[in-house]
Parts: sequence; C-alpha cells; structure tokens
Amino acid sequence: PLLSAALGGLFECHLTNGDMMSAAATAEEAVQVPAAEKMFDGQRARALLMRARCQLEKGQVAQAEQDLEVAWRILAPQAKTKMFAGIQSSLAVWWEITARIRTQSKDFAGAAQAMGKAVEFRRTVSQLPQLSGPHTHHALAKALQAYSVALAAAGEVKAATEAFDESREIQNKTGIAIPLPGAG
Repeated sequence: PLLSAALGGLFECHLTNGDMMSAAATAEEAVQVPAAEKMFDGQRARALLMRARCQLEKGQVAQAEQDLEVAWRILAPQAKTKMFAGIQSSLAVWWEITARIRTQSKDFAGAAQAMGKAVEFRRTVSQLPQLSGPHTHHALAKALQAYSVALAAAGEVKAATEAFDESREIQNKTGIAIPLPGAG
C-alpha cells in the first residue's frame, strides 16, 4: 500500500510539472505493484486510472478505454460505499477521464453528463469527516470548473454559470485559486 501511495503522489507531481513521459513510466510501474488478491483491487483500479490518463494524453483512446473498463469492474460495485474515500475519489477520476474522452469525440452532452457524475463523487469526498481540509474542497472546485466548461460546450449556459459560480465560491473560501483553462 505504501509503495502504491508513493507512486500515486509521484505520478501527480509528474503531471503537475508537465512531464508526461515520467508520469507514464510511473503509471506503468504502479500497475505492476498491487498483488493479485482482492484486497488490492482499489490500488489496482487507481493505477489503471493513472495509466488511462497517460494513454489519453498520448492519443491512445482505445487503450485508455480498456483500462477504464477494467477499473470500472472493480469500482462500480462499491460506488454506494460513500465512506470509502479512495473508492469515491477513484470513481470521480474515472468519470473525469470519461468526460475527456467524450469531449474528444465531440459528445459534449455526454461529457457534461460524465463531469456531473465526477462532481457528485468529488462532493461526497469533500463532505467526509475523515478528510476535512482544503484538498478535497479544491478537488471539488476543480471538478466544478471543468463541469462548467463541459456544460457550456453542451449549450447549457445557465447550469454552466451555476457550476462556475460554485467553483469560485469554494476557491474564495479555501483561498486556493484554480487557473482558468488556457490561462498561463
């Protein structure tokens, strides 16, 4: 579990720094770490999601969808266990990646629907008492901002404005700003 967590953190650092090659290598390593036992399924799903994100960045949509399918089979049966933050966060990531795939295929309504699901899971995590703090609220604000973009692309301007306003409200409360898409 510790190695998987460390690789997850390293993966995020590589993404933040824009080092997709290192992020992809870290994701590949993370996929190999969890043992085959059921108790490691959550770690395996998170690793598959890391790899799917990298594959999508490289334009390998079919491979990303394969990893999403396997991760879904692990995560979906546990979706209603709201107290398991790792599962809820992983489901949010699953929906965020799905939204990006739908956006790339010009299915803007489907992308908005997927981001709406991601927001639901991010909201659940942000309300968990064991995870109180700014990080979960920041993740929710980021998801809401992405949701507002997806809604706008789908032509749902009023809903997009509401999601954007909620994102800004959270950012103001936490003091953590999220750059707008395309802003340097």
